[in-house]
Amino acid sequence: FITKLLRMLSSNTNPESIRWGADGTTVLISDPSAFATKVIPKYFKHSNFASFVRQLNVNLSSFMQFP
Repeated sequence: FITKLLRMLSSNTNPESIRWGADGTTVLISDPSAFATKVIPKYFKHSNFASFVRQLNVNLSSFMQFP
């Protein structure tokens, strides 16, 4: 998941949908509906925004626990 997330964030084809926040520590999704239909399916086998957010929370919270 983390690898795919980083690909999404580094891709120049998705800046209007997903990008790093100004501080570089947050992820901004400006239009969840468009993100779900246009971007998520490019990287995952679904287009469910709630599932993406759940995976984001699970993976980033476990990632942040390790120094």
